[in-house]
Amino acid sequence: MQIRRFSADLKTKIPGGHPGLYGVPIQLDSAHLFTQNMEELALRLNGLPILLNRPMIVVSMYLEPHASMQYCGLPNSIIPYGLRMKNCRPS
Repeated sequence: MQIRRFSADLKTKIPGGHPGLYGVPIQLDSAHLFTQNMEELALRLNGLPILLNRPMIVVSMYLEPHASMQYCGLPNSIIPYGLRMKNCRPS
C-alpha cells in the first residue's frame, strides 16, 4: 500500500496565469496525462494521484493572500470545495 500526503509544502504551481494559486492533484483522468511514465508522473506530482478512466479532475487548491483565479467559462462545472487560504484571517 502506498500512502500519499497532501499538504501545502507539496504543492505545484497551477498553469494558466493564476498568480499565487497552487494545487495538489488527488484524482486525474488517465486518458489525458502529460506522460504515461508512472515514475515521471509520481516524481512531478509528489506521488501518484488516483487515475480513473473518466473526464474528472480533483485537486486540492492552495491560495496565497495575493492569489487570483481567472474564470475560463468552460461548459463543465468547477466546484470549489473547502478552499484553504494561507495566512488568511476572517473579517
